Amino acid sequence: MVNYIMEGYTHLFINSEEQFNLLPNIELDTIFNSFRSNKQCFSFIENGDIPPDNEAISVSKSIDEKLYNFFIQELVGRPSVGYIGSTSRFNNYNNLDSRHIMFSVIIWNFIKTPIRNILEIGGGYGNLLYINRNKEFDNWTIIDLPYISKLQSWFLNKMNINSLKYKLYSCYDYEEATYSKYDLVIGTHSISELSITTFNKYFASVIQHSRFLFYSYHKYAHKELVELKRHIIEEHFDLIFEVSTENNNVSTCLFKNKH
Repeated sequence: MVNYIMEGYTHLFINSEEQFNLLPNIELDTIFNSFRSNKQCFSFIENGDIPPDNEAISVSKSIDEKLYNFFIQELVGRPSVGYIGSTSRFNNYNNLDSRHIMFSVIIWNFIKTPIRNILEIGGGYGNLLYINRNKEFDNWTIIDLPYISKLQSWFLNKMNINSLKYKLYSCYDYEEATYSKYDLVIGTHSISELSITTFNKYFASVIQHSRFLFYSYHKYAHKELVELKRHIIEEHFDLIFEVSTENNNVSTCLFKNKH
């Protein structure tokens, strides 16, 4: 019998996709324009219209305040997208933004060599890519559920992101994405939430071949699972930087490949 605790949150992702497919046969544009309030489908990619995370802000500023301010400027004038049916009180700078800025500050501060080819596993609606759109990289690849990839395409188009700068792949068919060697693989919660079988597939095909791995995960949810994944990662990567946030419940790490 499979130990359920080793199965991560994969079942939640599958259920969300099923809920999306059950929605009335209306234009996708209508669904995506209200994705922040469509919690049955998108709750795991959007944490709500809530204030910025002061702890994340503090971490960012303590690492590199100039870089933090750079990313804050990237939010100035951002269109209010996907808020139909939801509030937009913090749409100019919300909780998710503050954490994505912290991730970005860590990446660009501690990696001293050029980052040209980036892979993000589980990219949400594309917000991290949007915030980093003016950093120097050649290509940003995202692997995600097919219906989330559709939302990403819609969102990034609404935000006028050059389509030549990114590629989107289905998590059910991403073999083409494994042909590249990535400077950086990003897994912010996503890879920690997958079953160990799915995690191992990603690790063998793309993660272990990357120069750097950026990883963020909840420490106490599915503890045995996250500890096993951390062990697998540390067999191949050295830890460069780690910080605990969200009342010590989340660990955010940057690793460098040993080889």
